[in-house]
Amino acid sequence: MIYENTQTISKTWRSFFLIICFLFVIGPNIFGSKSFSSGFSWILIATVFGIYFAFIRPFMSASTVVTFEHFEFRFAYGWPRTRLLRSEIVDHQIVEISGWVGTGIRGVSGGWLWRVWGRNCVEIRKTNGKRLVVGTDDPEGLSQALNS
Repeated sequence: MIYENTQTISKTWRSFFLIICFLFVIGPNIFGSKSFSSGFSWILIATVFGIYFAFIRPFMSASTVVTFEHFEFRFAYGWPRTRLLRSEIVDHQIVEISGWVGTGIRGVSGGWLWRVWGRNCVEIRKTNGKRLVVGTDDPEGLSQALNS
């Protein structure tokens, strides 16, 4: 292994998302308790936290791995992930993108963006002409690893 880096969002943002989920649970349980049965409360709690751990939490952390054979970017649970053979990589460069583009997996012109947080990215050009833009908090380290 040449390079490995794990990027996570700040504890402040992680806490913010948990508080939002908590408010979605507590609000209907306090204000709707007179009109709904107690079974509704447990279903709501399970649904909100199920959505949090299945669809929000996985995109709060990602690992980038570069070996002599391949490049891999994977989110928290190991899926979703993208993997390229090093022979598929034609060129790469450090780029800075707008925060408005979003996080997670997004289609961008000519390829895909995989990002957890921040504006620093490494744009990888593949042999098929497509590009893969990978968000990282260590663009110089990733670029150096791809050069080796």
